Amino acid sequence: MNLDIFNDLIDKLKESDLVQNFIEELSNHLENSKEKEKNNIMNINSIEEKYKLNSEYANKLKIERNKILEEQARNFNNDESLYYVSYKNSFNNNYQIIEFNKINENKSFYITGEELPKNISVGKVMRKIDDKYEIDNDITKQIMKKVEDCAEVLANEQNEELKKYRQEGAIYQVVDHSSKGVFLQNKDNNVIFEETNLSEELMDKISNDYILSYKNGEYVYEEELTDDFFQN
Repeated sequence: MNLDIFNDLIDKLKESDLVQNFIEELSNHLENSKEKEKNNIMNINSIEEKYKLNSEYANKLKIERNKILEEQARNFNNDESLYYVSYKNSFNNNYQIIEFNKINENKSFYITGEELPKNISVGKVMRKIDDKYEIDNDITKQIMKKVEDCAEVLANEQNEELKKYRQEGAIYQVVDHSSKGVFLQNKDNNVIFEETNLSEELMDKISNDYILSYKNGEYVYEEELTDDFFQN
């Protein structure tokens, strides 16, 4: 065989290996991306945060979530249940599971993370197949889409409700922090309410008893009034 022809053949084989490696790497990347997309589904906590729901409306959203899960369970043709991951105890890796079935005999129980799929997380919906829990990403996505739709409606209701407390030029005092925001007291009428529509910068700055005002549709920290309060 001519040496040039032999070398040309070797080069083509090398190129073929490179192309094959590239195709394999691309396939792995696409597979990983699909898996990441499946796992990257909003849970109810992130939905509450996105729409800035306070404690009252967050509880309303949980009620709506349960109704959605109950409806999904009723749509099954058999006695199969849905298992919703409601909470994780980070100290002992136990998960709270709520079981939903078509006769609405819902029950809550705890189970260790070792008994669940390795990529389990709060907000996932599972089914039991061959006596093992398996995540159903399609149903999870459907459920969370409906929950987010409800959250949007509730957020609008909440904003309408809070409009009567947000008074232009009014002075407020921080009573306490909540898991969702802060409790504010209107200094004119002493009405206390939970507010979530504060910027992260303001939330990081304020503590109990700090004074705020409401100007141009947003809360503003009143440093001088706060200093006067603490000095007196």
